[in-house]
Amino acid sequence: MRLIGLSGATDEMELWMRDIDQRLDGDRRGAVPSYSHSHDVTKAVIDLGNTLVGQGLLSDATTPEVIVVSAHDAVDVAALANRVFSRFGDWSLPFQPSESDGVIRLAQLSRNILRLVAENSVSLAVVALNDLFREQPVILHMSLEAPWSLHHHDPAHAAVQGWRIGALAAIGDLISSGGWNRIGVCAGADCNNLFLDDTKNRSQRFCSYACQNRAKVRAYRLRQREERVRRVGR
Repeated sequence: MRLIGLSGATDEMELWMRDIDQRLDGDRRGAVPSYSHSHDVTKAVIDLGNTLVGQGLLSDATTPEVIVVSAHDAVDVAALANRVFSRFGDWSLPFQPSESDGVIRLAQLSRNILRLVAENSVSLAVVALNDLFREQPVILHMSLEAPWSLHHHDPAHAAVQGWRIGALAAIGDLISSGGWNRIGVCAGADCNNLFLDDTKNRSQRFCSYACQNRAKVRAYRLRQREERVRRVGR
């Protein structure tokens, strides 16, 4: 098993956080407005997983690797989790650096299940969810302010404990409500990011505009090379 860490990556992590903030502020042109708590929680845990993968703290390998998080990195991981879940008003207690390992495990569990969904292995995803639901009881709790969201954890619990069951319940609700076919894997070269398709016609193929633009540039350059080859062959 390989040990992986994130020494000295605070600046890069901050760039990922800013990207998340931009999307939270509505920087998704043409996106369908969301009024579903489960939709938003699923999107949050996707953001969490994508960012941790980008930082080398999470692997898409079938067998999870051992994660070693330094004290410095733990602060970054907790800050990321707090930023990602800040879109929810009366959430549980803030994430602490001591919970960084739990944050990574939360992201890994969610990502494994969402990848099964993206690969149309929904039945396997449901089996995995049911196994995890048996490990931790669901405690229903409603927000005290509009839109009075229904949560699946006690707000008095530690953040990582509460959001683990909350994230899994949100994914389960998204599947059962028919939204499972909006989960996808980025079509960008060398990108395995997941996304939740917000487009009206379910046409999203990339996790971000950055990946989409890189793909367009790559396709343009390929056409240019092919055109030069044709000219030489004449």
